[in-house]
Amino acid sequence: SKVAFPFIEFSNFFKVSQQYIANYPTINDILKGYEKNKKMKAKMTEIANSLDGRDLYSYLITPVQRMPRYILFLRELLKNSPPEHPDSPYLNRAMESIVSVTQEIDRFSNSSRQIVQLMSNFSKPLFIFKECRMLIEKATVYVNQSSALFDQFSTGTLQNASTPKEGYFYLFNDSVLMTTIDQISSPKSKDSPNDFSKYPENPLFIKEFNEFKYFPHPDSIEFSFRDKRAKKGISHFLIYFKRRTDCIDFLAK
Repeated sequence: SKVAFPFIEFSNFFKVSQQYIANYPTINDILKGYEKNKKMKAKMTEIANSLDGRDLYSYLITPVQRMPRYILFLRELLKNSPPEHPDSPYLNRAMESIVSVTQEIDRFSNSSRQIVQLMSNFSKPLFIFKECRMLIEKATVYVNQSSALFDQFSTGTLQNASTPKEGYFYLFNDSVLMTTIDQISSPKSKDSPNDFSKYPENPLFIKEFNEFKYFPHPDSIEFSFRDKRAKKGISHFLIYFKRRTDCIDFLAK
């Protein structure tokens, strides 16, 4: 019988589980928290006993284990299928499809955990989590905010500009996020940029690609977007990178 074609045809549909898989560690922790309640734990044990000993954990982990099991299954088929079998030429393609989807789910899961960790370090609440949003790059930068126009930045006259602040510039697959080190606990002069992560971050803005304009320079990027809080309804930011190569890499990505 042929089994390769269903995997090839429906491999992309397995991506529907990526949000669940990304949230699985949090779900697991929540359940462990509930188990601290004796009545809740007794009820869960009672339900598990009525289901031949399968507790809730065994059901929750099933979608997480599915993709690795498919890979093992296809690997065994490849190993034991004779070359003359009609399914043999397509098993490699099926394996590649499932491995590719699994890797994409893993990237999404890792990125989701990074975003959740990032939000937990904000000095003020800002929800930046969005389905399919993935973190691509993070850079340590200095940022100026000003009411100046782009051509004023370009000529070096930073009129009405703020004092440069240390911070992070995040590139996602759909947006950019700018944060500064929280001023209450700003880095000491002896701190290196690698030490900044121990301080809370103050989120300045997160904007999707269609919400801003930007102008690149050798070691910096200018950003402009509509902002009701700004005097003229537009905010301008000049972001300096530590190294020129960092700026070039960021722009390329």
